[in-house]
Amino acid sequence: MNFEDIKEESLEQLNVYKEKIQESSIYIQIKEKYDQLNPKQQKYVNIGSILVVTYLVLSIPLGSLSEANNKIERYKAEKKLLANFKKAQEAASTAPRPQKPQDGNRLSRNLKSLFEKEGLSKDQIGEADAFTEDNTGQFPEIPKEANITGVKAKLNQINIKQLVDVLKKVETQSAPSKMTHLKINPTAEKAGFYDVAFELRGFDLPVEEVKQEEPTRSRRRRGK
Repeated sequence: MNFEDIKEESLEQLNVYKEKIQESSIYIQIKEKYDQLNPKQQKYVNIGSILVVTYLVLSIPLGSLSEANNKIERYKAEKKLLANFKKAQEAASTAPRPQKPQDGNRLSRNLKSLFEKEGLSKDQIGEADAFTEDNTGQFPEIPKEANITGVKAKLNQINIKQLVDVLKKVETQSAPSKMTHLKINPTAEKAGFYDVAFELRGFDLPVEEVKQEEPTRSRRRRGK
């Protein structure tokens, strides 16, 4: 709506109000008192009336223009927000899928091979059992639909150097699986040695299968 349309609408409303006011008994009484005034007093009344009418006429379109400006600003802000959301959605759709974690059994074999390469004896290498589990809320930052596979491993009576070297290589060679639990206790039988228990977990989101609709075949209408 432009200024001319607002002006015409305001004048139409003003004429309607004017007709209603002229028909009222209060207006008739005021008109009679106005006629009894001298020309100078009537002049002051006319000036005051013009100022009041001018304020009423201008206040309507100015209020409408202010409301229109607010709507335009809100539209621009919402448009910018939608554009940013679209960019983020496109970036997410084209982002590479995270690396799939190692299978639990394979990860277990790799851990045992790693322990042997680090020079740990058979007595020091404990269990390395693979497992799978559901995300029931123990990892709130991970979607509940994620498939969790991992390994629970133990090492016995290793010194501090072996501890640091082994855990460092476990972290790097088990990627993208992460160490979620680690427990280190001093070995009671030997001072300066430690018993270690840790858990590795990999998180994998299931791939959503997109169902492709079969193209509809156009049917030819047969003429009768």
